[in-house]
Amino acid sequence: MEKLGPLLGRGYVAEVFAYCDDKAIKLFFDEDSFDDGELEARVTNEAIAHGISAPRVWDVVEVDGRVGIVMDRIEGESMLQWGTRFPWRIYTGAKLMARMHADLHSKSGADMPALREKLGSGVESASEVPEHIRDNALRILTDLPDGDSICHGDFHPDNIIMSRSGPVIIDWSDGVIGHPAADVARTVVLVESGVPLVGTIRRGVIGVARRVFLSFYLREYFRLTRRTWEDVRPWMLPVAVNYTNALTPEFLDDHLAYVRRYV
Repeated sequence: MEKLGPLLGRGYVAEVFAYCDDKAIKLFFDEDSFDDGELEARVTNEAIAHGISAPRVWDVVEVDGRVGIVMDRIEGESMLQWGTRFPWRIYTGAKLMARMHADLHSKSGADMPALREKLGSGVESASEVPEHIRDNALRILTDLPDGDSICHGDFHPDNIIMSRSGPVIIDWSDGVIGHPAADVARTVVLVESGVPLVGTIRRGVIGVARRVFLSFYLREYFRLTRRTWEDVRPWMLPVAVNYTNALTPEFLDDHLAYVRRYV
């Protein structure tokens, strides 16, 4: 514990602290997360081995009964913070994120879990979603194509750090291999479906900014990859159903309404 520095960030499953002189440590809340920590460490270093900019993982340790991943500390603000401070960066940030996503999807053959299996398991366990919608999502998933591309599984502006040496992709806990269109669908769901817990007027402004950002991102990604919305659209229902597992109760009703758009 004496090696822990200031808190750098907090998510649903873990929090990140400065660690030693130049490292960071991601400490999971769940004390039984050793296997998850080992998997994330392996997946992150596998991404690096395939030429992707990510924080190198050095060790998986236990700190005061909690599992921790020791990794390089990346100095900088997230793309979300970077863009929020200067809203005119929406266009620049969206195009940059699209280029990074397209480059990531050009890598293949990594030793990572299979997207189809992980997505199918997530759909089956989405107990808050009506059974007939889950069954429909599973039927759709059965007919969708396989792939061998590296997919981040949680690719959004808050998981990109704008460091001095260039953007770095963090949080590889959902890294998989599979079809790129599924990974794009996940990004669409993440950007499009979330409802910020703020006042009505501010919520409306944020909603407009998200739609503009998503439009620029998709246009650039499709231009670079020659893929289209027709490739992404079939993945939307399985991905949206699976995402229900990551939500806290205050977001659930809004997201279920969003899921029904793709039934």
